[in-house]
Amino acid sequence: MFKKIIKGLLIFFAVLLIAIIALPFIFKDKIAQYAQTELDNALDAKIIIGDFDLSILKNYQNFPNITLSIEDLKVIGKGIRQKILWQI
Repeated sequence: MFKKIIKGLLIFFAVLLIAIIALPFIFKDKIAQYAQTELDNALDAKIIIGDFDLSILKNYQNFPNITLSIEDLKVIGKGIRQKILWQI
C-alpha cells in the first residue's frame, strides 16, 4: 500500500514537472501577443519584439520565477516623437 502511494506521488510530480517545462513552449505566441498588447497600452510608444525565449528552469535556483530573454527589441515613439527611441 505504501509503495503504491509513493509511486503515485512520483508519477504526479513527474507529470507536473513536464507540464511546467512544456507550458512556456505551448503558449509562447499567446504570451507574446498579451505582452505586446499590455506594453502598447501602458507606454506612449510602439514596442516591437523580435524574438524571445521563455523559460522556467533556465536558472533553477529561482525556480518559481520565469526567465524572459528578448532579442531585437525596438521602442518607437508615437506622435511627434515617431523615431526609434531605444533598440537592442
